[in-house]
Amino acid sequence: MALLDKGNDAWRRVEAVYEGEDCYRIISENEDAEERWEYTTGDYVRCRSTTLPSGERALVATERLHPRSDPGDD
Repeated sequence: MALLDKGNDAWRRVEAVYEGEDCYRIISENEDAEERWEYTTGDYVRCRSTTLPSGERALVATERLHPRSDPGDD
């Protein structure tokens, strides 16, 4: 996941659950108050296989599909 306010080449590895097609739900929690993530825990995101600046291939969240649902929204 891209880190905001850190430049173009700042990334954080996060865990996500496959929801189908190219949709994943982010399950990692941001425990560093100084890091700003592009997406938040619970967001459903579209992921694409990308080559990172390090040369490593990884799935990268490229688009928010819809925000997390909060308890009580049902």
